[in-house]
Amino acid sequence: MNKYWKRIGWMVLPAALAVVVSTSAEEGVVAMAPDEAALKWFECGGYPKGCEAAWVWGDSEKAQSGFYVRAPKGYVFPRHLHTSPERILVLRGRMSGAVDGGAEMMVTPGMYWSFAGKAVHTARCEDACLMYITYDTPYDVTFR
Repeated sequence: MNKYWKRIGWMVLPAALAVVVSTSAEEGVVAMAPDEAALKWFECGGYPKGCEAAWVWGDSEKAQSGFYVRAPKGYVFPRHLHTSPERILVLRGRMSGAVDGGAEMMVTPGMYWSFAGKAVHTARCEDACLMYITYDTPYDVTFR
């Protein structure tokens, strides 16, 4: 397995796209299911037209952050890297992808795909896809 792959594992979603959390508001816990119609979608900056993102939490310019990202069937995320480690949970659709030097992987709904910061990678939505993606540091992207 390629050194850039931290972990690929399965996560079981308790309902189609819902996460249920039961704690008090003082603890800062958030439970959210993506209501795509209600989210404020914007084009993924720098990527080919068709990729859309919706901010969920954090400050993408200064700190950690999380986003929903969606793209149509056949959409290709060109070869790129992020300074931060990237964690992707596929919620809908199948996505194929690879980190430079590694084998291509098929990531399906409920799978978690993660790799180190500065790992050059690419991906393709085999079906219309919806993902939840987090970054540990301010968001950036460099195309290769």
